[in-house]
Amino acid sequence: MVNIKMFKFQTILSGYGNWAANLFKEDAHIGGIGIQEEFLYVNIHKGKELTTKEIMLLFTQLLQNDSSLLDKKFEINIVEEVK
Repeated sequence: MVNIKMFKFQTILSGYGNWAANLFKEDAHIGGIGIQEEFLYVNIHKGKELTTKEIMLLFTQLLQNDSSLLDKKFEINIVEEVK
């Protein structure tokens, strides 16, 4: 089995079961990811959208670390990058 780590996470906030992290794809910052209440959210910067294959790899990587995410609702948003 090949262990592919295409995505990296840099935690910026964590507490009370919620967390937020910067999301990197192959060392390029592409957005943010986190859990807020019962939702897993992924905010992707406009122009840095992911393919379906990349989204599946992202979720696979997340689930390897925390299988309880299977019970979360999720949303994917395309957002303007704040500079």
